Amino acid sequence: MSRTVFTTVLTLAFVAGCSSKPQLASIDGKVTLDGKPAGGVIVGFWPADPGAKLGTNNYGRVVTNAAGEFTLVADAVSGFTAGDYRISFSRILDAKDTPQPDAKPGEGGARETLSAAYLDPSTSNTSATVRLPATSLTFELKTAGMPPPPSLSKASYK
Repeated sequence: MSRTVFTTVLTLAFVAGCSSKPQLASIDGKVTLDGKPAGGVIVGFWPADPGAKLGTNNYGRVVTNAAGEFTLVADAVSGFTAGDYRISFSRILDAKDTPQPDAKPGEGGARETLSAAYLDPSTSNTSATVRLPATSLTFELKTAGMPPPPSLSKASYK
């Protein structure tokens, strides 16, 4: 092997080793509320280590479809690094009870409909371990015994 070819191969191997990105996992799952599919739920993934720096692949959110299902397929930029996560949940509905995941409560009649406890990953009491290459998760939320959403009184929360 000539010296030039050897140097080129060695350089390429070094560059490939230095620029390797972490392997990312795909995640699919389902969210139910009181045993029924929960569409329009924002599922937030937060590193379990509170000191971890939030980054592209260790923090994120996904929104459930009408059947309460979600999918995040790992590719060059999407997906999560393997590890432990704390989970938060939010479901914002408009005045017609249509999910509005990008709205802010109070805007145009939009309101949070999940318990205040679910909104914060430190109080949701929900965690998940993401494994490579893919992870399936099921989250069963409930209303009974939970504090009401921030905008509702306990009497009107069912």
